[in-house]
Amino acid sequence: MQAQLEPNEMGEIIRKVRKQKGYRLEDLADGNVSPATISNIERGVPPINQTEALYLLDKLGIPTEQIPHLLLDEQQQLVKLERTLLVLESKLEVGKAREVLHRLESLKIDDSHRLAPLLYYLRGKSWIGVNRLDQAERCFNMAIRLSAQQGSTSNLESASFGELGLLYYRKNDLEAAIQYTDSGIDAFDSKGKRQHVWYILHMNKGLFLERMNRIGPCIQLVEEVWEFKERIADSYVLSVFYWLRSEMYYRTGMYEEAIDTASEGLDLARRGKLYRLICALSTVIGSSLIRIQQLDSAEEFFQLALTCKGKMEDDRSLTNVYIRLALLYKKQHKPLKATQCLTEAIRIAETCQDVPRLVRSWILMGSLLQQHNREAAIGYFEKAADTAQEYGLAKQAHEATVKLAQCWYKQNEQQFQKYIKRMYEIQAAEIDREEKDWVEEMGRKE
Repeated sequence: MQAQLEPNEMGEIIRKVRKQKGYRLEDLADGNVSPATISNIERGVPPINQTEALYLLDKLGIPTEQIPHLLLDEQQQLVKLERTLLVLESKLEVGKAREVLHRLESLKIDDSHRLAPLLYYLRGKSWIGVNRLDQAERCFNMAIRLSAQQGSTSNLESASFGELGLLYYRKNDLEAAIQYTDSGIDAFDSKGKRQHVWYILHMNKGLFLERMNRIGPCIQLVEEVWEFKERIADSYVLSVFYWLRSEMYYRTGMYEEAIDTASEGLDLARRGKLYRLICALSTVIGSSLIRIQQLDSAEEFFQLALTCKGKMEDDRSLTNVYIRLALLYKKQHKPLKATQCLTEAIRIAETCQDVPRLVRSWILMGSLLQQHNREAAIGYFEKAADTAQEYGLAKQAHEATVKLAQCWYKQNEQQFQKYIKRMYEIQAAEIDREEKDWVEEMGRKE
């Protein structure tokens, strides 16, 4: 890695010498340069007036002939710091968050330094690694603010928005997760560094849309990225898009296409030992085989998915395996096995705080009990409806409310009408949201 000379390097020298001499911005300002102008020069905010920069260097007592030596020294220090941060960013990928956090705290970098956005970004990721979400959020917001101030082409602003999206996904606030991810997409510089961030942002948004059961927008997003899939260098990201595409085929009844796409993705995930994707893609194939009545083959793929247990960071992906396996057992008239699978799905979803799949498990458990234990079924549907509404899962809230209306039909007219009214309210709110999303999407495309 080699740092290139940039216009703001002179500003960094001015800042360093000013601080060495103990001057405030106001001490250096006069009728020719204001404190704000000095601050902009130091931070490299364009356009940089070289005459004013040279004036400040002269005022600080730095001879013109020393400038090349100072620039060279500054460049060497910058390269050294860049390498240090590269090492620390790499260590984050192998789970050394505490070590990285400790090292970052020892680095003395002013907020005006060109690498300050990267420092805050890495701090944010380190705080995520030790599960301190509030501290992480503050760091990502600082990285965004400083990147925007510098007019940086590093795409750290975009990446930081993406991390905030993931942070809010962990909090089960999927609406906020999508909004932050959209901000990251909007901030992305197509000619800047970290080009992989664009694909990660779209991958994350696709996952959030899938969790919220927003099939149409998810399909549109996947198709937009799919034509560029050969450019995706990261096998994990590419495998996720194979899963998203195959899952969308499954959700829309295109089962043969789902099987073909998931099989291609499974081959990629298998070669890369991407166990979470092996699990997810096997589940899509098994689910699709159920729909075309190939039940024995379906069970084989579900069992393949379950072999990934213990090889993933957590069991979150297994929730969907047990949900779909329960559907298979229900179809095979094995209610006890179906109940056991849904009980396990609920346990995992609660442990992983996976609200969308927890709601799905409750709805399916209620459906399983609906014929012979209406009271227990109502309990599951009520939990599903209330939780889905609390977390903005409109389609799941509507589905659970329909089930509640079915339970009370010809049993209690007042309760039946209550849920019919709630169904209308949920649908009306969802239509309003879709219209708002459409207007915002059109605004971004313009």
